[in-house]
Amino acid sequence: TSRTLTASLSNAQEMEYVFSAAKGQTVTIRISNTSLFDYRVFSPDADFETEFDSSPIATFELPASGDYLLFVRKKMVGRPRSARFLLTLTIK
Repeated sequence: TSRTLTASLSNAQEMEYVFSAAKGQTVTIRISNTSLFDYRVFSPDADFETEFDSSPIATFELPASGDYLLFVRKKMVGRPRSARFLLTLTIK
């Protein structure tokens, strides 16, 4: 399963997405504009949390079945104050 997300954010704004996956599935995140955006994945139920990451591609295996939160954050920069990102989330 794959989904592409796009939105515009201003400095320090965050957008939150929720996705469900099963234990052992692999998640791949690809994001554009890594100099302007970073992201992290979090699940309190699975005791799982990544740091904010600016890598164009990140892959990890999920420790438990359930819902996960994906946060995308616009970095604080002088210019541009707002920008658009394109993020692809793939679950296998």
